[in-house]
Amino acid sequence: MQFAIDADHGNSIFFWLVPDNPDMEIRVFVGNPEIGYREIAANQHRQDLVDLGFHESGWAGFRIDESNFPEIAQLSELQIIDADSLVPIYARNRGGRFPSSRLLIWDFWGYPHARDIAPVMARHALSYETVDALPSETVNAVLSSTLSTSVAAAGRLPWRRVRPMVESLNYTCYALIGDPCAYLARRLVDLQRPLRDAAQGMSRSENLRKLAQDLDLGSDRGISAFLKGLMDEDRLALRSPMTRAFARGAGEDCRRQDIVYALQTLSHFDLVCTDKTKHLFSAYFAAPKASVPTAEQISEAQPEQELIDRLRRLGPVDDYLNEDIALYEFISEAIAKAQAKSEGQRNAQSA
Repeated sequence: MQFAIDADHGNSIFFWLVPDNPDMEIRVFVGNPEIGYREIAANQHRQDLVDLGFHESGWAGFRIDESNFPEIAQLSELQIIDADSLVPIYARNRGGRFPSSRLLIWDFWGYPHARDIAPVMARHALSYETVDALPSETVNAVLSSTLSTSVAAAGRLPWRRVRPMVESLNYTCYALIGDPCAYLARRLVDLQRPLRDAAQGMSRSENLRKLAQDLDLGSDRGISAFLKGLMDEDRLALRSPMTRAFARGAGEDCRRQDIVYALQTLSHFDLVCTDKTKHLFSAYFAAPKASVPTAEQISEAQPEQELIDRLRRLGPVDDYLNEDIALYEFISEAIAKAQAKSEGQRNAQSA
């Protein structure tokens, strides 16, 4: 899906939207949670979309005004959502409830953590918790929109791809760096779940999913054979994802020297924290700390912890995650040194 918001004049909004299926009728939902949503079909011909080859007929443009949405001029908050994919494409933010800021989070924590980032995402008028699960054209449209001023997106996008948008629109960037073996464990568990239960965006390779169905996660030999047998794109999907995201382009493998490039990229980020320093994330946002896990949650997490311990002792895992393991260690050491220095300065001031 591709789209662009051309203008919001208060009493009218102009935009275009081209879905992945060019033959379907193009419709959107317009409104907000308080007044509800109204479905509106494309009502403007866009010759520019025909000339660019984006749409065959050109009937992909929208004019939203008082004739089809009478409340438009009175609403300080309003959303436009693609009716087919249910992906929000625009949010008017004139009421002051949401900050005028753009936030992009690279999320590599290796366990369910929606409760940790959800409060941060909810502070923005538009939020995408798994932005990398969207088609590349949609990601570009989401991140490059100049009229949506309150946007938060989380995922694992290649830095090279999004850097121009990040810099031109002044995105704030955070990196949540996770234990590579914990992240791989989550990926392997996710690959064996039914697609509807799998974490969105975590495992989109159908072939990799099929290959993992018979994998015995309780067997050292089975895991080693599985990893050694993967080829090309399937192998790349599990190869040092953090280093590749921060140092390489989409579809490119990484090398040992890319650790330096990844660290250089992260040096420009506004916040970098690991899964061992989650309190920094909460403190930075003044967000509620994660609640203490229940006995049931601990029981559910135990098999995954056993898998993490198993992965740490397997040679093929080190081959897959060599760069990420080193990157994680460098970042953990840097944070520990910074914390020790800060603690020393506080002690000196209080003495």
